[in-house]
Amino acid sequence: MRADLAADLHRLAGLPAETAENLVFCVSEMFSNAVGACCSSAIFQTGLPL
Repeated sequence: MRADLAADLHRLAGLPAETAENLVFCVSEMFSNAVGACCSSAIFQTGLPL
């Protein structure tokens, strides 16, 4: 999926291929970290063991 998004950015936005790949990687990492932080907060609020 990342490869598809990077290819679309390269083709549609005219970004260099390497820049598109780096952008997709950074955004996916940010999303992953945000989801992880949200889930961690929810677990701590419920008092469930990790």
